[in-house]
Order: sequence, then C-alpha cells, then structure tokens
Amino acid sequence: MNLIPIRRTTAAAPQRTASPTLNVSGRLQALASFAQQRVWLHEKLYFNHQSSSLAIYNILVPLTIKHGSLSVERIRLALLSVLDYHTVLRTAVRFNGKSGQLEQEVQPLSHDLYSFECTSNINSSEQLDAMLTAESVTNHFNLEEGKVVRCHLMLLSKHGNQQVLRKGDLIIFSLHHIAFDLSSVGPFIETFSEACNQTKSMKIVGRRPQYIDVTLYEQALLRDPSTASARQFWSTLLRGYDWTKKFLQPVALTQTHRKVRSGRGYSKAFTLDPDLVRAQMLFASSHNISMFQLYLTCYYMFIHQLDGSCDLCITGATDNRRLLELKSMVGMFVNLIPYRIQLNPCESFARLALQVQQLCLSILEYNHLPYQYIINAEGHERQPMSQLFFQYESRMSSITHGTALTFNVNDENDTVLAVYHDRDRSHDNGVALFDITLTVSHGHSEKATNCFLECSADLFDDRTFVDTLANSFQHMLGQLFIEHQVDLATKPMNRLSLFLPTAADQIRRLVFLRQVNTSEGPASFAQAYMWLDEHLRFDTSKCKVAMCNLPFLYRIETGTLSITRLRHALQLVIMKHHVLRTALFFDSDKQELVQRIVQPQHNEQLFTFVDSTIETDDNLLTIMHDERGNSSHFDLAKGLVSRLHVVRRNSTSNDLDEGDVIIFNFHHAMFDFPSMPMFHRDLEQAYLMGELQLDDDNQLRYLDYAIAERQMPMSMAQDFWLETLRDYEFDRPIPLPFDRHRLSDEQRTGRGISVSFEFGPDLSHAILAHAAKSGTTPEYLLLACYYAFLFKLTNGEQDLCVGMNINGRYKDELHSIIGMFVNAIPLHLRHLDPCATFTCLAEQVRAMAKNAMEMSYFPLQRILALHSNNAASPLFLDTSFEYQATDMASTDQEQVLMGETVLTALPYSVQIGTDEIASKFDFSLRFHHDKNNDRLACTINASLDLFEKKTVHKIARRFEVMLQQLFLLPTFDINRQPIYELSLLLPDELPLIHSIKNDTSQIPFQSFNRLPEEFAHQAYIYSQKIALCLDEQSLTYAELLAKVFQLVDYLDKRKYHSEIICQCVERSIEMVIGQLAIIASGAGYCSLSPDDSPERLAALVAQTNSQVVLVHSATADRFSHDQRAIDINSCLAVDDESNNMTDKNINRLEWTFPVNDIIYIVFTSGSTGIPKA
Repeated sequence: MNLIPIRRTTAAAPQRTASPTLNVSGRLQALASFAQQRVWLHEKLYFNHQSSSLAIYNILVPLTIKHGSLSVERIRLALLSVLDYHTVLRTAVRFNGKSGQLEQEVQPLSHDLYSFECTSNINSSEQLDAMLTAESVTNHFNLEEGKVVRCHLMLLSKHGNQQVLRKGDLIIFSLHHIAFDLSSVGPFIETFSEACNQTKSMKIVGRRPQYIDVTLYEQALLRDPSTASARQFWSTLLRGYDWTKKFLQPVALTQTHRKVRSGRGYSKAFTLDPDLVRAQMLFASSHNISMFQLYLTCYYMFIHQLDGSCDLCITGATDNRRLLELKSMVGMFVNLIPYRIQLNPCESFARLALQVQQLCLSILEYNHLPYQYIINAEGHERQPMSQLFFQYESRMSSITHGTALTFNVNDENDTVLAVYHDRDRSHDNGVALFDITLTVSHGHSEKATNCFLECSADLFDDRTFVDTLANSFQHMLGQLFIEHQVDLATKPMNRLSLFLPTAADQIRRLVFLRQVNTSEGPASFAQAYMWLDEHLRFDTSKCKVAMCNLPFLYRIETGTLSITRLRHALQLVIMKHHVLRTALFFDSDKQELVQRIVQPQHNEQLFTFVDSTIETDDNLLTIMHDERGNSSHFDLAKGLVSRLHVVRRNSTSNDLDEGDVIIFNFHHAMFDFPSMPMFHRDLEQAYLMGELQLDDDNQLRYLDYAIAERQMPMSMAQDFWLETLRDYEFDRPIPLPFDRHRLSDEQRTGRGISVSFEFGPDLSHAILAHAAKSGTTPEYLLLACYYAFLFKLTNGEQDLCVGMNINGRYKDELHSIIGMFVNAIPLHLRHLDPCATFTCLAEQVRAMAKNAMEMSYFPLQRILALHSNNAASPLFLDTSFEYQATDMASTDQEQVLMGETVLTALPYSVQIGTDEIASKFDFSLRFHHDKNNDRLACTINASLDLFEKKTVHKIARRFEVMLQQLFLLPTFDINRQPIYELSLLLPDELPLIHSIKNDTSQIPFQSFNRLPEEFAHQAYIYSQKIALCLDEQSLTYAELLAKVFQLVDYLDKRKYHSEIICQCVERSIEMVIGQLAIIASGAGYCSLSPDDSPERLAALVAQTNSQVVLVHSATADRFSHDQRAIDINSCLAVDDESNNMTDKNINRLEWTFPVNDIIYIVFTSGSTGIPKA
C-alpha cells in the first residue's frame, strides 16, 4: 500500500516561480494529510486495534465549571457550532481501494457526528478517576464516518437536575489524534466558549482556510523545487542507519519485538530535584544550549549506557504550524522528526551536548518535510516503527502542568469554565505508542522539571523494571550535574554508571546468620560448579590429571615438627571448619546437590594421612604428581576432602627435620586459595596450644553461607547480567588459531603447556605509568590489551567474552570462613570498534569490567540460568583472564611460621609429560604484578588438545610484540591510530612481508610444489588434524585426501578425461572434495552456481567444452543427459581400493600433469551480454 501520492510530470510543465500559498478552496474532499496518513497507518498496521478496545490516540480535554451554570442543551448546541467552525472535526478518513490512496471527506453537519453521554451519581474520587481513565483509553470513534469527537458530562454536584451543569461538574471532551493535536486545545476551547455565549448556532463570518486546505497546501509544497534540499538533507543524515536494530531488549522480556502491538504500557512519573534542575540550567546557560537540547543529550547518554549502541536515532515531535494562519486552527499538524546521532563514548558529555545542538539547529530548516518523505528518502517501502521517542514540553504551553486556565462562557449568569486537572492523564494511562518514551516538562521560571518514562508492555513484563529505569536515569543525572563524578568538559562519558546505590545496599544490608540445628543443606553455587566440572566437563576416566585437587607443598627450612602434634592440630582445624568434614552428594529424591556436615565417631580421623620417604627430587615430583592428579584421593560422598602427606628426606623419628616436606591437599569444592591464610593461622595455634577456641553454636559456617546465598535479593545483579549477555552466543567459541579441534568435552585430556615471560623494567614502567595517567587500574588496562590481542588473533572478532575468576568473599564476615567462594564471571565486550583507538578501547573495557565487578557476587549458575536457551555449553569459560598483584616481599610471601619452625611454600605446577602441565582452560592469560619492584610478568596457558607447543610459543611472542607497539615503540600512536592497525608480525616475519610488497621477484616461487603435491605433503605431516569442518561434519587431512584420491581414481578409471571439469554443487564437504579432485586430476576447475537457470548453466558448460559436470542430488536435474552429470556422492560411495588410504602411502601419491596447466576459470556475470571466461 503506497499512501504517498505518485508525482506525474509532463514534458510541458512550466517552471514554478512562486512558492505555494495557503488558499481557501471550498473543497470537501481531498487526499488525507501526511499527518493523518501516519496516524492511520500507525494505528492500523502496528497496533492490534480490531481485537482490543484500547485506544492509543485519544486526546482528553477536561473542563470544569468554576462558577455559574450551563445547560446540557447549550453545551450540545455549542459543540455543534464547533464542528461547523472546524470542519476537520467532522471529517471522515477512508482508504479508497480503487485509487489506492487514503482520503478525507467533510461530512454534513449533524448531532450524529459526535458521541455524547451524561453520567450522574458519581460517589467517589476513585470512581471519577476510573471514568476519566476509561475516557482516555477506550475507543469511541469511527474514522470512516467522521466520528472523531466525544463529549461526556460528569455531574458531581448533588443538585438533582441532569439538564443543567453547575459548579464542580465536568465536561470531558475526547478527540481522536487524527483530527486533533495538543496545539489545537487552545483554539478548540476558545471556539467552544464563544459558542456557549450564543443562544443558537454560531454564525460563521467570512470564508477562512480549513484543514483540508492545509492538506492541499502541503501537497503543493512538496512539488516545489525548494524541497529538494530538504530531501537531500534527510537522505544524508539517515544514510546507513539500521532501522531493524532493537534497543534495550530488557531484563523482563515477555516476548520479542512484535510487528503488531497491543498499545499497552507502563509509566513512571518523577520530579527532578530542584538542585539538579538548577545545575542543569546553569550548564545549559554556560554552554549556550537550550533545555530541550540538554535533556535530549541526557536521553542519548542514558540509552547508550543501557544498550551500548553508539549509532542512535531518537524520534521527536514538532507542532509543524509554521504559518500564522495555522496557529488558530484545529487539526492534526504534528510531524515526527528522527534525531540521528553517532556518539563517541570516549568524548565528554559537553562535546556530545554541542553535537546535539548542531544536529537540532541543522534540522530546524528541514523539519517541515513529512515523516513519510523523510523515511522514503532512504527507500523504505514501509515506515519504520520508532522505538525511542522524546517529547519536551514547556510548562508555559502545556496543559499538563495544572495552571488554572479560565474562560467566560455565559455572560447571563457569569459562567466560568476552567481546565480540570487532577493528574496528568496524557501519560499514566496504561498506553504506550513507542517502546520507550521520555517526556520532559520543564518550567524555566519555577526552575522545576517533571519527567514521564513510558515503556511498552509488549517488551516489559511488569512496571518494576520501568521504575528501575527511571531511578537509573535520575542517578545518572545526579552523577553528571550534582556529584560531578565525571568532568563534563573533559572526561569520557563512559565513566558514568547506571547502577543504583540500592544494588550495593542489597549486599551491604545482607546478614549471614547461623542456622540452628542444621547440618544439611543445598550445595553452594561454587560447589555445584566444581562438582559438575569434575563429573561432566573433565571425565576423570579420560583426563590424565584430576582438576579439583589442590595440593600445597612446604619445606622445613629451620627447626623440627612433631608429626603427632601436626596430625592433632589438623584434626582440630577440621573440627572447627565444618566444610573440611562435609560430604557432597547428589540427592535423587530432592533432585539437587546436597552438602552434609559429617560428625566424627570415637575420635575418628577426618583426613587421610600418608608418610613417605624419598631420596631424590624426582621422587618428590612423582609424589606431587600423584597428589595433584590422582582423583581417587578424596571421597566427596563421605566428606573425606583433606590429606596430610609428610615426605621425609633426613628424618626417621616421629619428628620432621630440615629439608623434609609437608603436603596439605584439599578438594577444591571445599577449599580455595584465599582460605590458606586462615588455615595457617588456626593450624599454628592448634599446633602450639594443642587446642582451638570453638564457638560451635554461634560460629558462622560455610553451610550457613550456602543456605543464605540462595535466599539473597539479587534483583539488580540479575537485571545486569541478563542485559549484559543479551544476544551473546554461548555455544560459539572464540575463533583462536587452533591447530586442531575438540569435538566434545569427552575428548578433554587436561594436558596443557605454559609459556611465561617478564615484561622488563621499561615495558612494565610504561604500562603502569599509562594506567596511572589515564585514571584506570593496571588490571583493567591489561584486560584491554587482552581484548585487543584477541581481536587481532581472531582476525577481527568484535563480540568477545572471556571468563574471569573472582575471590567471591564480598562480605567481611566471609573472610574468616574456609571454603570454596570463587565465582567465574563473563566479561562481555560487545561492539569492539576496529576503528577506535586503543585509548577508547581501554575506557570501554574499564567501564565494562567495573560494572561486572560490582555485580560479581551473582553466581555463575544463575547467570547461565537467565539464558537457559543458549547456555548449555558456555564456551566463554574456556578463554580466561587472571590478574594477581602482590605487595609483600617474596620471602614474607612464601614463608609460614609454626612456632619457631619456618616452612617455605614451594611453587608447583603439575608436570604430566615433557614440558606439559595440567590445563583446565583452552586458553588463559595470567598477569602478575609485583608491587614490590613494579614489575609485570605474563603467563599463557593453553590446552594441548587444541594447540601445538610451537603455536603457543609463537602466540606469546606476538603478544609481547603488540605490547611493545602500544607502550614502547613510537611507530604506533594509541591516541590516534585505530586498533586494526596493530601488527602481530614477528621480527623474523617482517623481511618476507617487505619482500612481497617491494620486490616479488626475490621470492623463490619456483621452489613451491604444485597445488596437489603441496596439499598431499600437508596431509602427510598433519594427517590426524582436522582439515575440514561443516556444522557437525568433519574430516581429517588423511580422510580428506583419501576422498579426493578416490574421486580422482573414479574419474580416471571411467575415462572421463577433459581439459575443463565443471562442478555445480551446493555448499558442502563434497564441494571441497570435488574442487581438489578436479585440480588433482590435472583438469581445470570451473564452478557453476546452483542458483542459475538450466539455460545459463548449459551455455556456460558449452563455452568450456566440458564433457563432465560434477553435481549433487539437489542439482542433478539442472543438466541434460548428454552433459554427462556425475553425482559426487555416488562416486564416493563406490567400494574401491582407493578407500584404503593410510598415513604411510599418502606421500607415495603421484600426480601426472603439466606444470603450467590452468587450475580454474571463472565467468563474468554476463550483465552486459554473454558471460565471458
């Protein structure tokens, strides 16, 4: 349906020399105005109007009698005069099926053209409020009959006469927006009050323009050549904008954005703090911008903070009454204006305000162009539905502010009417036209601002989230103008935070209480994650090393230790910390993982004790390998989760001497690294004193924490993580340069390689200095480096998410509890801009990471549960980031005192082979910051399931090269150059690249093998690596080469010899096999598109003189029998000796064809004639 008239021009059309003028035509029928078209289309196409009585375009004009009286008859007579005077209020709007146009037609004057009702016996304010609300949302109109006005008299006075309205009674006018806008309120009331002074129908003196004349005027205006500049302006402004983009798919999403909407919504009204308004007015005055421009800037900033998008288009409205004659006319003149802006989050708020000011000023000249033509300038067949709407009302001109406007309507008894205002009914009425609407009503003299935030109920399932949005908006404004957390003139906008203080209050007010008479409860989220990881992700029957053993190795430096006292001390520590004697098992009745505190029986030993004697360091390594890698050392179901292993070198008595070793080993589900200081403290006290002070009735246990954790109010964190990971594909791995692929978790071995390097004093100082200068932390800056590296390493991946383990002890009382508190959180960097500078990226990462850390107490399982449809396999956990900072001397860090005995902690990583370690992640980057001497170091751990050792070493070198570019070398400017210009080339790779660019003759191309030989050589070297993947299918190099050779042999045996072999196959593994087989057979390869017609395919085959065409079952019918079409699947299904391809005979394949043969040919499109090869 095209409602925009088609302009027809003739060869003899005269050139226009004068601008169109508004004239009185006297016509009663014409095309609908552009504003009427937009309202009609909006209501018919986007809202489910037929199946619902909800009206979305009602405008309420409520009047009350302040003094005197007014008869019902006079009111009806006056209303008829108003309809006679303003013909638009009796104009039908219909779609003409013959012409395909929307038309308007003025109807003959009659009382049947408006709806009328009179109600008495209104007994309460609640009843009145319900009636007024019903007037604003109930459909009383019939546009096709011209019925667009309704009058409802509400008698509140108790005088008993229903034919006369007295003081306090209400006259409620409802009008359809297709014939009425807010600027029509004044002319309407003025005409009505004048008509009430007449004893009969008001006589219309002289001819005056009607709304239908304005429609003719605007259509003539569009034909004027002066509109060309307006069309060009809007085309330039909106070029490239994605109208399908969905903003803020919220945390309480009931369904996706629908084409047909219900029109229902939630609204939140709030008044800004007077100090905030004064600060805003001061900012606007000092920067020479209007309050409209300032609040629009704030709205842009708010949407960007919520959604992260930088290309924003917010729709606004203009009254579009440019001519003086239109000021006193009733009608629908409002035009919608798309304010599109592309903001840079690294720039300041003041800079954004200036950008918005320039946008608004440039739009002023062209805002008369109808919205349909603004959008049509971009070639849209259907008007895009606005999602974000902004409306600014001056309290001087708005009827919503409640100012008592009075009108004398009957001089006989001094009757006075006034605008009735109990509350703003244009907003909080349960209706929403757009997804999100912000209305600002500002009073300059009063220095007061009221705001209304409306959100569609089609997107938000309750009003609580809308309340949260409103509070977040006020919080953001407070940061900008009151708290000055961001320097408005210089600091980047992304330093703002939308998280309310209530989010932190939820944690601050949380109190963990001892659960009385409770020794069993649900496992904590951290325990459940570890248990599932051990049982599902890492199958102990296939992994070479257990992933949940946590051994700590200590050597006695000075003094001796009594083994008897040490064992007794450990028993006391386990008795005090219940988690170290807690069973973890799956309860099939409750269908959940449960923990139960084990009560010892008759001095039962609660840990495993082992006593060994060694002679060499290799013996110790063997023991440590067993402690770390043996999954049978612990029995979670029985609560046996601790081990003490003493290793003697020099002693044979009950005491351990210098050089002997102690190994404490714990199951990770019950113990984490931050638990070790508490364990040391209590172990030393128990060893020296022979006892531990216990307050078993009041002492907070890990079980108490686990129970309270599931009852915690986490609404803010839930909202954050649902929005943060919206649209993220959990099952999509980061495309790192893997040497091979793991098809499932069943193939995990736990084998890994670790590569470490120190940054050196210069690079360390440069990174730390840059962090201090830019106002960020070394952790966030290094995280930004990691994202930049991943972006380059993955060939431009822009949606990156990595995992990070955090301490998890977010309350002070948790620091005294031993247990497993570690939580893994996803750090999702959405929309990494390749054209942004590294400085801008660092700011983006800092803001993202800071917000994530504030919500890091939300358990990973609950994060994944929010995205249950996508989170079956959260692959972001396989790529991790870690940052450690130590500020103590190394000797203090490593030494533990047991009375006068000094123990030294020995670092250990499990060696499970030559240069191999245990690796839980596919790829992890760990930074260590030694604050004692301000030095940085980096360790890359990678899984050998996916990477070759040499690949990991090369990746580490590339990362070091990138860091040097960023912080040391003058060749890269982090403040000016885009990220994509970073280079990962190693020094030994640069000469080859330069030689390719500068002098290709120096490269010995003749030394390269021919393509089939090179492929066969690679298949011989990497025979068991994955060579080809498509969906769930894959082939190794050996399998692929076997299939290729099988097809070559098939063609050769059946005497299919041809200089050119064509292939018409859909995207599949067979397509690649066919390509390689054709080339390997010595023929030239010609690709044919399955989308081409049979005639075109036949013509192309004829040009190549090809006698053979390889096809799929889906493309076989495209070719005639004489073209010799061969189904690839049939060839590969033949049981041939060539199927017996092995690694040993791969390198013995012989290829017999000339060196200079053509490999492939390609045809032009043929758009200008016959396709050419």
